[in-house]
Amino acid sequence: MEIADMIGQGVVNTSRDMSGWLKLVGIISIVMGALFIVTIIGIIPGGILIWQGILLNRAGNGSREVGGGNVNSVIEVLKPLKIYFIIQGVLILFAIFGWIISIFTIGFGGLMDILGGSGIY
Repeated sequence: MEIADMIGQGVVNTSRDMSGWLKLVGIISIVMGALFIVTIIGIIPGGILIWQGILLNRAGNGSREVGGGNVNSVIEVLKPLKIYFIIQGVLILFAIFGWIISIFTIGFGGLMDILGGSGIY
């Protein structure tokens, strides 16, 4: 067996194995997003969760078709996953930025409280 065949078979097996998990996480994301959308505050996070769930379901559907040896089916798996990870990365960057702003705001407020109590400013 050639190395290319072994790699190809590994991709097919791994893709088939992750199909169920992609669909499960996708369905859970859609359900959680629908629950978030019920509230006014949760409309944006809920919409993002539903979008991510749809992307994971698309990837799960495409990963079942990889076994046919079609290159397009591999692309069908990778495109939604790429978008999913881009969304996750942007959300993580927003969270880190918000966390840093919060720490500085709380720290500045505490400093003003300390200085205000001593009558310095």
